[in-house]
Amino acid sequence: MEGGVSAVRSGSQWAEEAYEAIAPVYDDFTAHHDYELWLGNILPKARSHGLRGRRLPDVGCGAGKSFLPMLERGWEVTACDISPSMLELARAKAGDAVRLSVADMRKLPIYGAFDLVWALDDAVNYLLSGEELGEALRGMRANLAPGGLLMFDVNTLQAYRTF
Repeated sequence: MEGGVSAVRSGSQWAEEAYEAIAPVYDDFTAHHDYELWLGNILPKARSHGLRGRRLPDVGCGAGKSFLPMLERGWEVTACDISPSMLELARAKAGDAVRLSVADMRKLPIYGAFDLVWALDDAVNYLLSGEELGEALRGMRANLAPGGLLMFDVNTLQAYRTF
């Protein structure tokens, strides 16, 4: 607090600061995530809902662990995150096999028309209002090809309290 006025940070500033700070230990922190198992369950469901094609933007990709199995499955991946440090980790894993960019999901650029757009690992939990969620979902929708699917997950306070 300076001069009696507290500084108010936006959701994007909090998220960027948090992920910049945790980047050095993020892979250890999420070592228990089994993306192969998770995707083995998710992708057949997505196909049953009409998923066609193999083009994916990973919104809030973090260190890239969620998109690596998709690359191994032959998918064309574009990925973005608000944290440059997390993207450095993703680049170290994927090299030039994926297009990476720094982006705030609330102001998501149009990267193209994709078959599946996702924001996994609770990325939308950093949105602080219904308006921010709407902005993010509109940006993701703008990146969908006709007939494409949007997939995201969220956690509840109960999940965080009992993890």
